[in-house]
Amino acid sequence: MFYFGLGCIFLLDHMPKRKSSKAGAKAAGGAKKAKKASKKTGKKAPSLSPLDQAILGTEHITPSSFNGVEGSSLLPSLIGLLLFPLEESELSEEHEKSIIRAVGILRKVFLKYSEQGDIPIVGSTGEIAAKGINETASRKKFKAYLKEQVKGFNSVLVEWLSLPKSQVQLQIVAFRALMDMVGRCKGFFDNDLFSRVTRAILTSPDMTVELALVYLQDFARKYGDVHYYALKNIATVATETLRQVDDALAGAGEDEEDEFTPLIVSKNAFNILSRIPMPISSDVLIDSMAGLRPSALEEDQDAEESSDESSDEDEDEREPAGKKAPWASPYSHKKMFSKAWLSLLRLPLSGVSYKGALKRMEKEIIPNLVNPLMLSDFLTKSCDRGGEPGLLALGGMHILIARYEFDYPSFYTKLFAILSPELFHAKYRAHFFNKLSLFMTSSALPVQTVASFAKRLARLALTGPPSGALYALPLIFNLLRRHPVCIAMIHRDKKAGGGGSGNGEGPVDPYRPNETNPMQTGALDSSLWEVEALQKHPNPSISTLAKAFNQKFNRKPYDLRNFSEANYDDLFEQAIERGRKKKNVALCFQEPSGLFEDSAFLKKAFSM
Repeated sequence: MFYFGLGCIFLLDHMPKRKSSKAGAKAAGGAKKAKKASKKTGKKAPSLSPLDQAILGTEHITPSSFNGVEGSSLLPSLIGLLLFPLEESELSEEHEKSIIRAVGILRKVFLKYSEQGDIPIVGSTGEIAAKGINETASRKKFKAYLKEQVKGFNSVLVEWLSLPKSQVQLQIVAFRALMDMVGRCKGFFDNDLFSRVTRAILTSPDMTVELALVYLQDFARKYGDVHYYALKNIATVATETLRQVDDALAGAGEDEEDEFTPLIVSKNAFNILSRIPMPISSDVLIDSMAGLRPSALEEDQDAEESSDESSDEDEDEREPAGKKAPWASPYSHKKMFSKAWLSLLRLPLSGVSYKGALKRMEKEIIPNLVNPLMLSDFLTKSCDRGGEPGLLALGGMHILIARYEFDYPSFYTKLFAILSPELFHAKYRAHFFNKLSLFMTSSALPVQTVASFAKRLARLALTGPPSGALYALPLIFNLLRRHPVCIAMIHRDKKAGGGGSGNGEGPVDPYRPNETNPMQTGALDSSLWEVEALQKHPNPSISTLAKAFNQKFNRKPYDLRNFSEANYDDLFEQAIERGRKKKNVALCFQEPSGLFEDSAFLKKAFSM
């Protein structure tokens, strides 16, 4: 920022000398009058702070003050007003209004010069200038001057995006002005500037909800080109951050001050990326903030996009070549969406972001990826991690196995390991039970695996809370109904459970409860004696469900959605409602004939 100020001074010294404007003379005259007034009154004029002096020096400037080369000399004074360290000073409401006013004037002036072709555009393909126009040396010098002023203006506003949360209004003003500069020239989207804006937002520890909402609602969800480049830039920032993490690990912790930067980037990127809708609607797809037509594509942009596709190793599909903007096809957005999520999931994630990504896998992420199998490593590690992440990752892993033929032999082993007493008290218990019911619907499952799950669920129902038993019993019933071979576990004679121990103590249960492999628990040779024990449960709902196993398995399967959300409050309400339905409840052994028995004393006491 210091060098930018020196550059402004240098450019001012080399600009042609011009007469002072009337507005400038008026401001100078106002300052002289103030001095004379202080001399007459004999009171010393209050000293102004540097910020107040800068504001006083720009009060006379309006958008109409800029007229070609003559008015451009006022630009450094306005930009200089924005250079004050806002995060260190306590701004008053008047100060903030003056600074926002300066930003508005500069935005209008630069947009005006851009429409006139006085500000060249510098993009990833180089400078784009008008062709066939012979310009004088002074004209070229003027354009170079404006180019430096725009560069400084953009740099200041990009820094404002990292201001403290208490100055969210300045953040939003800066962001809106920057987006106007991104699309300042019709037919050209300045992604170089937009990528700097996105990087500043993602790396800021003070990203506010208000700024994120403006980014999404007013731009990323509204315009097809912003939607596309937002996904592309998020992927780029995440990839750069991952590279920095690898370099820091290779350097054995040389950059300790940047230790939490990856978590900041992943948190901000997740908060924005998870709210960018996919698939993109047709109305948003054809709308452009920069006024581009989807069918109009410059050759350099087409070549750049085709080179990106040829170097991409994440997808097998390729976008067909055609003369259209890179953001004009749904496939392009799907491709960038895939890159963004795959890059983000490689970063270190906080607990909230990690669980949030797993929750969105089935409905929001996997259906919109070009190649969902690229998530196999992430989901496999999540399943191996166990706990809540492993529980939430099961749904996405099952989709990869069932729809995309992913080979994960230990899937049901991991699922079996999650069945523990702590499961009935887990936060995502209902989610897991609903998924477990879905996973066990396959008729191709080995009968030993089905028997192991039924046996462990019965054991957990016997030792767990009533709300857990209320769900486990219908699930066991559905498993036995779907796999009739396992019904023998209900009617097996306990004395024929697998032989005796040889010491006269009776039969031994062949079930091995500590076995982690569901194929080797021996549950199929055991019996579901736990279900018979639950028939005497004090809770009538549980005992009724347990007694259903004594009947034929010809009834319809239970709808587990009616049981997965059960808790103690529900059981209590059911017991209360059951008591209310009873009528003619006897409160006394004999119906009384009156309020008091025949007693002379009581009759005299209550006689009128």
